[in-house]
Formats: sequence, C-alpha cells, structure tokens
Amino acid sequence: MRSRENRNKTGAKHENVVFAGGFAWVGLYGEDIDRAYPHELFNIAELDEPDEITMRDFHREFDAKNWTMMIAHIIGVDHAGHYYLNAGHSEIERKLVDEEKILKSIIDKLDRDTVMLVFGDHGMTDQGGHGGESEEELRTIFFAYSKGGLPMKRKSEKVRAIFDEMTIDLK
Repeated sequence: MRSRENRNKTGAKHENVVFAGGFAWVGLYGEDIDRAYPHELFNIAELDEPDEITMRDFHREFDAKNWTMMIAHIIGVDHAGHYYLNAGHSEIERKLVDEEKILKSIIDKLDRDTVMLVFGDHGMTDQGGHGGESEEELRTIFFAYSKGGLPMKRKSEKVRAIFDEMTIDLK
C-alpha cells in the first residue's frame, strides 16, 4: 500500500482518494491518490483473482469510512474478452454476472449521501479486441446510482433540466 497525506494551503487535511486495482492507475494518477492498493494484472487467463483482491482491498477501505472518493478497477471481464476472443463466450457472461454481484455488494453498503459512478474504460469487439477506433471499441457504459438521489437533481432545477435533457438524448 502506498500512502500520502494531502494538505491544503492552510495545512488542513483534504481529499482522501483511495484506489484499488491495476498498478497502471498509480503511474497515471498517483499524484491524485492518497492510498493505493495496486496489483499486477497481466495474466489474462486469470479471470477471478484480480477482482477478488481488488474488492478485498476496496471493501476494507470502504468499511473504514476514511475516504472522500474510492476507485476500484475491476478487470475480469476485460481479461475474459482478451483470453476467449469471443464476446459471446460463456466465461464473459459469467464475469458480467460476477461484476453485477460486485456492484450489488457496494450498493448494499452505500449511505444516502454517497454517489456511485460505474463506467467502462473502453468497449470491445465481438472478437475480444480493443484499442482501435471502431464503434464497438469506443462505446462503453456509464451508470450513476445513489440511494438518496443524485445531488445535482436535489440542489438545482437548472442542473436538473440539463440532466433530464441529457437523459432524453441518450435514450
């Protein structure tokens, strides 16, 4: 684990960002992360262990309630896509079900003031590849959830109108 304390200009502690998952995130965003649990995730044949390790660290930090933002990089579906090279393979479906269980385990712990954002870092072709410019590779998901409603919808009618308009555009 890597740990560092952020302080603002007055010396008061601020922002407490925790990360668990692939070590590349620390290389890219390390200056913005206060505590990190990076793991090497190179073995694409291993679909379960990386997610299990990531979520072990994530839940330990989540339960400690000493964070402002938490990031978990879940990679099992990505590994399955690369390994099986077939978007319709049963192991990809199994990993999608596993990821749903992971999300549910987080949702069950959320309080009414916490917002969960879920997004994919890329899409995937039917053959399991990514990194190109095809629509399949560029298309991904975004999901936002809060038991108390999204803060922007509670605070501002103008923001709510914009959010509602975006929602219509996405449908």
